Order: sequence, then C-alpha cells, then structure tokens
Amino acid sequence: MRAEELIELGVQKGPEISRQLLQLECKQLDNPSLTKEEAIAFIKKYLYKFVIDIL
Repeated sequence: MRAEELIELGVQKGPEISRQLLQLECKQLDNPSLTKEEAIAFIKKYLYKFVIDIL
C-alpha cells in the first residue's frame, strides 16, 4: 500500500476507529487523579501505537 493510500485510509477510518478504541482504553484508565499532561501523554502514546498497528 502506498503512503498516499495509507494516509487516505487513516483519514477516512482513523477518527471512527480511534474514537471507539480510545473510549475503551479511557474507561480502563478512568482515574480522577490523572493530570491533563499525563492524559495527553497517554493519548499521544496510544495514537502512535494505533498507527503502528495499522501498518
């Protein structure tokens, strides 16, 4: 699959898939003491993992 095709697929399917998966992950991570910075770091790490899984 070419880079352009992969980007297009990510643009089309990424938001829908990542929203569902992120909801599942965040339910497991539900923690009132989590700081905003920690949450952002988690989401970045998670999205990176998600991209690697697509490849």
